[in-house]
Amino acid sequence: MRIARIDDLHCDAGWRVFSFLKITTEDGIVGWSEYNESYGSRGLSAVIRALGERVIGEARHYLEPYRVGATFEQLSGHAHEEIVRHLNQSETDLLFIGAYGHSRIIEMVLGSTTEYVLRNAPCPVFLSR
Repeated sequence: MRIARIDDLHCDAGWRVFSFLKITTEDGIVGWSEYNESYGSRGLSAVIRALGERVIGEARHYLEPYRVGATFEQLSGHAHEEIVRHLNQSETDLLFIGAYGHSRIIEMVLGSTTEYVLRNAPCPVFLSR
């Protein structure tokens, strides 16, 4: 099971800010959790963003010896929509994306990030399995 989207949502009630974490998997399973940013350590929102920065740092470090002209950005939202939106806003020459197989029935019901990107990307797409 792979996570497709993570949202951190906040509501100011005046006396307290209510924070919620919503995790959605590629299989359409959704999980919710309430958490508190008002006291204690730096908070879950910051941890989620920091993990994204860590992954980006590892990718940057991996590509350094190859002198590849790559850019790294952390986006929030539905993966398929955010990838295509970013491609349309940037001058991307080529997209490398992982392609993980699911059953055809699951892909028909839930859709496929890879298929959506392939059909809507404004540039060539290289698939890796």
